[in-house]
Amino acid sequence: MPFSLGRTAVLTAAVFVAGMPRSMPAQGIPVQGIPPQGIPPQGIPPQGMLVGQPELNWAQKMFSPALKHDFGSVAKGADVRCQFTITNIYKERVEIRNPRSSCGCGKPTLVDPKNPAVQTSAVMLETNESAALVVQIDTIGHDRAKTPTISVDITFYADTGAYSKVVDIPITVYIRPDLVMTPGAADFGNLDIGAGGERQINIAYAGAESWKILDVKSGNPNVQPTLVQLNRGAGRVDYMLTIRVAPNTPEGALREQLQLVTNDLNSPNVPYLVRANITPEFQVIPPVVKFGTLKPGVKKTVSVIVKGKTPFKIEQFECESNRRWFQAGRAPEARTIHRVEITVDPPNEPGPVKETFLATIEGRQVPIKFAGEAVIAPADAAPAVSPMGNAGAGGMVGP
Repeated sequence: MPFSLGRTAVLTAAVFVAGMPRSMPAQGIPVQGIPPQGIPPQGIPPQGMLVGQPELNWAQKMFSPALKHDFGSVAKGADVRCQFTITNIYKERVEIRNPRSSCGCGKPTLVDPKNPAVQTSAVMLETNESAALVVQIDTIGHDRAKTPTISVDITFYADTGAYSKVVDIPITVYIRPDLVMTPGAADFGNLDIGAGGERQINIAYAGAESWKILDVKSGNPNVQPTLVQLNRGAGRVDYMLTIRVAPNTPEGALREQLQLVTNDLNSPNVPYLVRANITPEFQVIPPVVKFGTLKPGVKKTVSVIVKGKTPFKIEQFECESNRRWFQAGRAPEARTIHRVEITVDPPNEPGPVKETFLATIEGRQVPIKFAGEAVIAPADAAPAVSPMGNAGAGGMVGP
């Protein structure tokens, strides 16, 4: 049965800018009034940039962090990768494509922002959208010093034509042939929240018997390493590294780079990657509900999936705002998957809107929270098509 969603809280709204003039890539001007990343006010050089250094071009300004990366010294077979974020700071669309490496040791890929699980060779970014450029080093088929250059093509589509640049990112790494860690990363995969996990890693060093691992440092208290020496002699040193992920680790992606501190003065530190995905008891898909552009007085309905590990009931569904724009329904029976139809009846209050929705689960004191976003157009403007599409109106139905 449908009911109104209302609860006293603060409705957050982003600044709405309409009728912005077009920008040109050579000027480096994005959405009006917002300077592109890397351009400081009144000629003050950005952090990390010395006076006299060449200014970044319009394509390079889209990248963070700095356009270079040094992995340092890594073990043979280690899972070694870094990530660069590419953000479209311009009003026009920008295409990112053709990531490549000057050396077979480098393996660059683009991650689709609309589907992070998908790797692709090209992605189109609208204003303020971001994509990830992931660079992985092949430490199995290569060793010793490597200096690949990662390149990617950037094309800016303006009314006056297309503008293209190639962005080059120098990478440096030293793959130690005398040190092997198996497996190359501690990949826990999906862990249920509260479960925790444990992995064991074999460390084999071939060389001076005086070589030692002095410490293993973790920057995350939920990633707990323990080191035990297994063997020392005949030109070989072996250790067993046990890594535990604590049961109280919060939900979400976990990525930690452990540092093995050795007595090797030339290469004292060796990184080791730990990753996991701590999955919650309940999931909302999508985590942010996109209502798109709405016209006052014209209702719109979108679907949200709420998933649980075991059957559950949704007792109440509401929003934190005190404005009663939204309606939804709830199913009386317990299910592992609920499809919730949320209908919005937008008022004549033009501008962007951000809302927080709450789903109260039977037997659970803390409600599930997820976000909603929309833009209410002026009453005389035509609504844009939402990327979510329109779902049929009604209450909650089965999957």
